[in-house]
Amino acid sequence: MRGWIVGIAAIAWVAAWSWVFGFSFSDSYFEYNRCSRVPVFAAAMLGVLMIPCGAFILWSRTRTVAALLIGQVCVAGASLAPLAAASFVLARVPGACHLSADDAMGAGIDFLVLAGVAAASVGIAAVAGATRARYARGTRPG
Repeated sequence: MRGWIVGIAAIAWVAAWSWVFGFSFSDSYFEYNRCSRVPVFAAAMLGVLMIPCGAFILWSRTRTVAALLIGQVCVAGASLAPLAAASFVLARVPGACHLSADDAMGAGIDFLVLAGVAAASVGIAAVAGATRARYARGTRPG
């Protein structure tokens, strides 16, 4: 039963963030350059997938709150790296794939959204780790 719940949660996570970052492809008002938008979308999706995967691995392999928190901070930082790297490279490449104007603004908004998700994951990991430690000691909250 647990596998089904994790599977459904994973599908929901990917679907929700595909929809959020999919606004980068909205062309109802502006003509967007797909050559620069696809790498940004892929990097944002990679980053948003790294967060729960890293949290799951850390949750199953660490036992202390400090180790969980330090690990999740590292995962949060690493999740921002693909989008930052894609934006950095595309801003410097000449030609059709150059990241400029609306494309750059979309990449910046995606980065801010991803940074918010990464920061929230650190907070959630801290609360979850503290709760697990408290239950392990035998003192129940409340």
